Amino acid sequence: MLGTVVALIAVILPGFVCTVALAAAYSVLGQGAALDYVKVTLIPAALALIMVSAVRIGREIPFPSWEVVLAVAALVAAVVFRVNPTLLLFGGGVLGALFLRGPAKGQK
Repeated sequence: MLGTVVALIAVILPGFVCTVALAAAYSVLGQGAALDYVKVTLIPAALALIMVSAVRIGREIPFPSWEVVLAVAALVAAVVFRVNPTLLLFGGGVLGALFLRGPAKGQK
């Protein structure tokens, strides 16, 4: 039990400390000119990293597939109909669990 607690703390604590430190820095430096540079440099770089990761993961999905249809439907629902992202994640998880799971063990 103690090992589980220590492992959990070791996983959660670094991210928590970084989040608190960045929030504190933002509250102090939020009105300064330094944050303007962050908006035009780090945010596009982070977006590019996310897009490259999505493309690399997407290469493994055969086309056409139900996963792509589900992703496009979620995108349309979010952008056009302004559906809450929490509902999209929950609905996508339910639909994926019900319809996109592989065959049961022993069946093919």
